[in-house]
Amino acid sequence: MTSTLRGFLVLALLSPACGGSAPTGPSSTPTTPAAQTSTITYGGTFSTSQGVSGAINLTATVPVSMLSATNGLAAPRAVATATGTLKPVGGGVIPLTGTYDTVTRKFEVKGADFTISATITTETTGDVLNGTVTGGGGQGAVVAAPAPATGALTTFCGTYTGDTHGTLVMVRREQTLYALVSEAGAPADFSITGTITGTAVFFKFDWAPPDVGSTTVTGTIDGGIISGTWVANSVEPGRGAVVERGDWIVRAGWCPL
Repeated sequence: MTSTLRGFLVLALLSPACGGSAPTGPSSTPTTPAAQTSTITYGGTFSTSQGVSGAINLTATVPVSMLSATNGLAAPRAVATATGTLKPVGGGVIPLTGTYDTVTRKFEVKGADFTISATITTETTGDVLNGTVTGGGGQGAVVAAPAPATGALTTFCGTYTGDTHGTLVMVRREQTLYALVSEAGAPADFSITGTITGTAVFFKFDWAPPDVGSTTVTGTIDGGIISGTWVANSVEPGRGAVVERGDWIVRAGWCPL
C-alpha cells in the first residue's frame, strides 16, 4: 500500500462522518417547566342552629390550565385537594380537608364532626362563597369572600335582639358585608349582602318564599364594632301587616380568622 493511500485511510477514520458534527460534550436531559398554578383562598364565617358560629378559611391550589377555557374548548375537569380551618367562637382551630371542583367551583371539606359544602358564585359585588355547614350538634350556613386587592378580610360575630333574637355573623371585604342571620334555634339558610358608605352600614333583603316580607338593617361602624337597628315588615295569615324591630351588634375578633 502506498504511503499516500495509507494517509488517506487514517484521515478518514479520524474524521467525523459526512454531514455529522463532532460531539460537544455530555448530553443533558431537558427539564420540564413547572406547571403554573393558581391558589384559591376564601375567608368568612359560619353559623348553626345550635348557636355555634365562628370563622372559616378554605384554600385550593389548581393548575391554571384547569381554570379557564382555551381555543373555544371547555376547560378540562380537575378536582384539587382543598384544605382549611374552622374556628368556633370559644373553641380551638379545627383542620379541614377535602376537595375543590374547578368546574362546579364547589368546596367539599370535613374536619372533626363538621362537614362543609359551599360553592363560589358571582354577584354584582364580586365572587362569594355560599353553602351549608353541619356539625356542632346542628346545621346552618357558611359565607366567605376572596382576599381583597388591598387590606384584609375582617370577620364579625354578635347578636340581634328585640321582637325576635338570634346570632349574627359577617365578613367584610372592602366596602361590602356578607352576613348570616340565625334566629335562636333555627339554622341560617342564606346570606345577605350589605354595603358600607363612610361609617354607615345598610342591608335590605326580601324574605324567601313562602314568607312575605322584607327586613331593613342600618348601623354604624365604630372601630371594630358595628351596631344599629333592624325593622322587619311582613304579612302573616290571620295577623295582616306585622312590624317587628330591634337592635344588633357585632364585634371584630369574636370570630378571628
